[in-house]
Amino acid sequence: MLDLDLDEFSGNYIQYPLNPVSNPGINGNIIFFELIDGNTKAVVNLINTVDGETYPIHIHENSVSTGGAILKTLNSVNGTTGRSVTFINSLDDNTLLTFLDIVAFNGHINVHLNNLSTKIVTGDIGISINVLTQHDNGETEPPTAFSGNIRIVALDPVLHQITLKNFDSSTIDISGLRVSSEFRYETISNLPLINGSFSLTGNGTVTFEWLLTDEDADLSLYVPTGIFSDALNMLDFMQWGSAGNGRESVAVVKGIWTQGDFILGPGPYNYTGDGLQNGLSFW
Repeated sequence: MLDLDLDEFSGNYIQYPLNPVSNPGINGNIIFFELIDGNTKAVVNLINTVDGETYPIHIHENSVSTGGAILKTLNSVNGTTGRSVTFINSLDDNTLLTFLDIVAFNGHINVHLNNLSTKIVTGDIGISINVLTQHDNGETEPPTAFSGNIRIVALDPVLHQITLKNFDSSTIDISGLRVSSEFRYETISNLPLINGSFSLTGNGTVTFEWLLTDEDADLSLYVPTGIFSDALNMLDFMQWGSAGNGRESVAVVKGIWTQGDFILGPGPYNYTGDGLQNGLSFW
């Protein structure tokens, strides 16, 4: 399903349908995989293509209905396999293009016959279509709004224990929240509970266990759904031992961490802020 080495995969991918135009029997999809190095792997899969033929692919600006210029040329589909694989880090004019840029892109895909005069499939991508976030478990889900001020307040990387606190006054169900460390991801309700409850009372705390790197790593807290590279989905972040770990760049974009900052010395680490204060100075 994922069609790539999991060691290079961040855990985020998004899929768009490619709909038939000139031949009702040919259709498929394009999947964009976010890679750990910041690049994107685009995989096109089509059915009922012709052995020995090649099918050029382009990313165009605007929606299918509006039309627009070619912005990115992808590797052609092999008619024998029905597949195309392209590694992307920029547009044709060398403008940088990240996975998050693609998710927010106003564009569409066209796949042609080799003479370029006949379009065989097309499909909107990015904000041109109301898409669902897709994860490495194959589930599809829309991003979820989350209301509540839940923060990471303690971390013991040796005992692998994480403590969260509800800085609001009302009880909040946090069972669907997710943690991230070094591009690993887990829903907290799947982790061993040390004390407290995932139905977290106002000003209450909960501690659970998750295997962490002792010497240097990051820890992020995310809403229940949505891509990990989108700062809107991040609730909290911290890192220790070294800079540039995991989702540091997302925390910088969100404005809750300064690039290059990290906690020195052995753990455990404790947050000293009031729930609204962010950054290294409050650890």
